[in-house]
Amino acid sequence: MGVQYFFLLSGFVFFWLYRDPVRSGLVGAKQFAVQRFSRLYPLHLATLIMAAMLQLLYVGRTGAPYVYPFNDGYHLLLNLLFASHWGFQKGWSFNAPSWSVSVEIVLYIFFFVFACRGPRGIVFSLASSALAFVLYFKLSHSDLLLGLAGFLMGGAVFYFVESVSTCQVAWKRALYGAALGAWLLVLFSVYVYDLIPFIAGLGDVGNILLTFFPLYIVFPLTIGSLAMLEAGQAFSAKSMAWMGDLTYSSYLLHFPLQVVCALLVSGGLLAADFYKNPMALIAFFGVLILASRFTYHHFEMPLQQLIRHRWLPSSGRFVSPSQQAH
Repeated sequence: MGVQYFFLLSGFVFFWLYRDPVRSGLVGAKQFAVQRFSRLYPLHLATLIMAAMLQLLYVGRTGAPYVYPFNDGYHLLLNLLFASHWGFQKGWSFNAPSWSVSVEIVLYIFFFVFACRGPRGIVFSLASSALAFVLYFKLSHSDLLLGLAGFLMGGAVFYFVESVSTCQVAWKRALYGAALGAWLLVLFSVYVYDLIPFIAGLGDVGNILLTFFPLYIVFPLTIGSLAMLEAGQAFSAKSMAWMGDLTYSSYLLHFPLQVVCALLVSGGLLAADFYKNPMALIAFFGVLILASRFTYHHFEMPLQQLIRHRWLPSSGRFVSPSQQAH
């Protein structure tokens, strides 16, 4: 569910930062591609190699791969091409959480073409998102289609926020109230009475509702409310920006770190049930956050700047309001 939220948030951010620069020609195809490549590929490649080496060690110790089984040459090539989740795969492979980044690459290509040539406005974004959602259930349960539905819904949220940001306070309060109500329903289902089995019991309609509710109600209301609050200077998230800087590295590093823990168990250095201790989870995240922070400052950013410096002329670089994050 967190990945689906990410697709919406990514759509919101890209429509906000790149829609006009791409359409006006300020950001061309080469610049857009280099910026995406420099942000995503170096760490993807590093963690792919890391996961492959750790899996070799684990198979040597135990005779079987850890969690993800398809660690062969074919799937290595798919991962190298950022195509691990484009429908060519036989299953999960190597650093499998990178599947969402593989989907994101397709969304970037779609966005660039869409931003350059496609119609503008909330109606078209909503209609395109709805079409992708329907195709997801009617044709194939492809994560590409669900990711596209979320990404375009994020664009629709951007258009909505852009249009109502100057409206009366009553509109904004209605948005905040709706977001609060949606989250109260979620909390009720989690802590008071589980509604999911009942909804799932409705069959296909229930499954559609369980996908529709977060994708088109909870997540859009959340992103819209937070954007409106910050635009109105009700609060500022700048103090938490460092957390956003670490999301990519922590996402790609967490599985290799799990394999390290599994290797320590196989070597007798950790008890097999160590993970049942809550302190183990705290320690795991402590190590992950420290590793992510080091990786971001000493690997991601230096390589990103090096690639952009070499492949993009300084006079043609587009500097967005959140250049570091994107």
